[in-house]
Amino acid sequence: MRSYLRQASATFWSLLGFTCVIVGCAPSDQYVPPKPPEVTVSVPIRRSVTNYLEYTGTTKAQETVELRARVKGFLKEQHFDEKAPVKKDQLLFVIDEEPFRVALEMAQAKLAEAEAAVQKAEQSKSREVAAATLSLDQATLGLARIEERRNRTLLEKYAGTKESVDQSEASRLKAEAQVAAD
Repeated sequence: MRSYLRQASATFWSLLGFTCVIVGCAPSDQYVPPKPPEVTVSVPIRRSVTNYLEYTGTTKAQETVELRARVKGFLKEQHFDEKAPVKKDQLLFVIDEEPFRVALEMAQAKLAEAEAAVQKAEQSKSREVAAATLSLDQATLGLARIEERRNRTLLEKYAGTKESVDQSEASRLKAEAQVAAD
């Protein structure tokens, strides 16, 4: 029985292989030409055509103006149209002048106050105070001269130092400058 099964099995596989070969070789993949394309046709029309050129790039104005405000303020008037040409020295904007007028009046008031203070100082006893200051500075100068002479004398007798002479000379020069300033 085994040989019968082997033979049946061999026959089955042989038939299966033969069937695959026959089915695989069938002429089913034949070239089919496509349909011709559809074309629309129109009647030509005769008319004028506008010629134009297209450039790539940028354009730039020949002259430009940069506006910078010198002061801060609110715009009151505008005397030009955007994208319209303007002339040299043409008035373009008017800034609200009220804050500037107020600042001017305040400055004039401070000036008047300072002039009144000067006049009052001239009439006061400032001259007497200045004269007293001058006398005091002159006395300080005299004392500085005396002190300088003493230190020089001590230095000549080898009883003083060069440093003390230099300090007294500097004090004298300072006192002379103060008297000259007064």
